[in-house]
Amino acid sequence: MDSNATPVTVGVAVRYEDADSLRLYVRRLAEASHLLDALTETEVCFCLNGASSETKRYLEEALRELSDPDLRFTCLESPPGKIRAHGEIARNRQLNGFLLFVDADVRFESGLFLQLYQFLKMRADVYACYAEVEALPSVAGRFFGRLQNAYYRNRHRFNQRAHLHGRCFMMRSWVEEFGALHSPTVTLVERPVDPLGLQHGPIVDDMHYSRVLVNRFGPESIAIVPDARVKFVPPHSLAELYRDSCRTEFELVRLNALFPEHTPIEHKVFKRHSGKRRVWQAFRRAGLFPAAYVCIEMAMRRISRFKARRRLASLAEAGICPSTNSVTPREVRESSAD
Repeated sequence: MDSNATPVTVGVAVRYEDADSLRLYVRRLAEASHLLDALTETEVCFCLNGASSETKRYLEEALRELSDPDLRFTCLESPPGKIRAHGEIARNRQLNGFLLFVDADVRFESGLFLQLYQFLKMRADVYACYAEVEALPSVAGRFFGRLQNAYYRNRHRFNQRAHLHGRCFMMRSWVEEFGALHSPTVTLVERPVDPLGLQHGPIVDDMHYSRVLVNRFGPESIAIVPDARVKFVPPHSLAELYRDSCRTEFELVRLNALFPEHTPIEHKVFKRHSGKRRVWQAFRRAGLFPAAYVCIEMAMRRISRFKARRRLASLAEAGICPSTNSVTPREVRESSAD
């Protein structure tokens, strides 16, 4: 181990995972952390993110079964909301170095953490880097499943993401603004019922983090790591795709109200292509089925954008619990819409 190497805290928010998936995940996480620990001092912090006592028991059992004396594991607890969990990990970590956050429902190769670390060490101009997501074969079935598989097989040919991807990313340090409920310049108006739940602050972590990072460090502060991949399960159905699309649009409306100084960033940096251009690119580069899937997604986002801006629907419609900074069970995934 290089004594001059920057240490790393690996943080994982846990909420709805079952016993079997946690057992497999903990072993996969330990393998990836061991490779990183051979290069630099590493710790692993789990945060029970508003989880039930049953989920807590599952995690404790998985860690006991692993019984790995070479890795430092810590278990914390936080209120619901992944941003809250990340903040708890950042405040209570033992090592003062890079922070690597990874979702508890993704699959990855054992060398992934090392890839992110080496990239961030090499690129002094980058503040945060992330792994690309790769969809597992659709379980939706029928025609929707065929469209979905065609879209994800070809997405790399026409779809470039500018936001940080929240499934697995590493940053140099925690930024206090990540955990702020709203901008110092914003005064929230008291409402008997606020369908957007603005009083709860940001909810979708990667969208909020991306805007904060670009505002503070510039548009080149976020980068994707070549060949770094995590795998996830895409939406199970048309209804779930709508929930994911709706979640993205609802959070954009919320973030524009909570942090108005970041609003221009969304249009100048992150919105690279219009919906029509995305559809045309998908058709020209990948064919009819991927373009049809993009059309469906764009239609859903247009509807949800209209409803969110006019306060015509609540966050619950986007699969977000209206009383907490959390998403309802998966049914419970990060948004797959880019």
